[in-house]
Amino acid sequence: MSTEPYTPVVYCDVSLTEHFLTHSEEGSSILVHAEPIDEGDVFHIRMEPRSCHDVHALITFVAEDASSDVDAMPFPEKDGPCFALAVRTGARTQDSYPCVFRRADGSVARLEALPMPPKSELYSRSRGLLEVGILEGKKVGVVGLGSGGAEIALELCKAGVGRFLLIDFDRLELGNISRHICGVSDVGRRKTNAVRDALLNRNPHVCIEAVEMDVNKEEERFHGVLRDCDLIICATDENTSRFNTNRAALLLGKTAIFARAITRAAGGDVLRVRPQSDGPCVACAYPNQVQEITNERQAKRALPAYVTREGLQAAIQVGLSSDILPICNFTTKLALSELSRGLESGIASLEADFESDMYMWFNRRDDVEGIPSNLVPLRYQTHELSILRWYGVRVSPDLIAACPVCAMLKAGQRAVPGEDLFAPDAGADTSGGVPAAQQSTQE
Repeated sequence: MSTEPYTPVVYCDVSLTEHFLTHSEEGSSILVHAEPIDEGDVFHIRMEPRSCHDVHALITFVAEDASSDVDAMPFPEKDGPCFALAVRTGARTQDSYPCVFRRADGSVARLEALPMPPKSELYSRSRGLLEVGILEGKKVGVVGLGSGGAEIALELCKAGVGRFLLIDFDRLELGNISRHICGVSDVGRRKTNAVRDALLNRNPHVCIEAVEMDVNKEEERFHGVLRDCDLIICATDENTSRFNTNRAALLLGKTAIFARAITRAAGGDVLRVRPQSDGPCVACAYPNQVQEITNERQAKRALPAYVTREGLQAAIQVGLSSDILPICNFTTKLALSELSRGLESGIASLEADFESDMYMWFNRRDDVEGIPSNLVPLRYQTHELSILRWYGVRVSPDLIAACPVCAMLKAGQRAVPGEDLFAPDAGADTSGGVPAAQQSTQE
């Protein structure tokens, strides 16, 4: 085993140094925190402390032409391990920061602290495939931050989308974790805050507006926060919120994508709503939609009061993460195509592939509502309905023509607050969970 004193790898949050460059003068300094990772093998320097094991770092602002010799830089007036860094006041960006690490025994090591992460390099490997510069200015509203919405938001963030509106009113429960991007350490947190932090951990430069809101109770506020979104994604597990998001998208003239898993994620579907087109809305495609029970809150509302907790749990229909991910991935690709529509990019060819407004996916040939009974085993099939494939669905023009919501908007009428024009008729047949549009799958 080596007896040489160790020298850690050090990263400095670039947004921290950029912020203080505009507020600091030559010779001034600021005390920040260095979080040890892997028992001190790596340190991340940030403004705010992350753990009780953090050590201190003193950033000193020096002249742009100052010597890189930092041996004389002051250390924090603290005992134990610490760092001293030099940041040049005239340099908006630096490839590295001269740094000295003082070990617990008082010995020192000279090294270079690397910026984390340089914004220009975050999506350097996506250039030529995605219009990263365009996506950076786009704003996506995500309604519902469960296992679907959170995953979609994260994938869009990783693709370079620069602005997000995150909407949910719920907290993370332990039962969510097996399917969610967030972990056990986030249990009990607002989903908006937990997902916000997950996105910032991927891209600290992303702009996020987190809104705790029940969209079924605050229509005016809901419409207000959506006004500057370029695209809306609804990934809620409740029909009423889907209908209300549909209403908002249509009235605001915003393209929206609705994604969901059905019946323990035996399958799923994705619907794109373009208000300026002759395509369908949620009310057209799902005129007789049945509400599935995916959490305890819904179970309590749908079942009699005398049902035991065991009975409530038995009624909850959730799926495996691996069954939900294909739906998230497709929704992400469709969203990127919409955001890049009309631009020259490596995914421009997808516009021809996404001709349909509705798509369906089947994970299993289960005998449940929402899954066609004529699915054949996958095997070598290419011309018959089978699992693990996406199918474009043509929504019947008759359904669109008969839709009261579309008729209302075409007539230039605004929905009356509180009037549920999006809900099925009280006497409608709700015996099946399959979208009416499924009957005309595209060849």
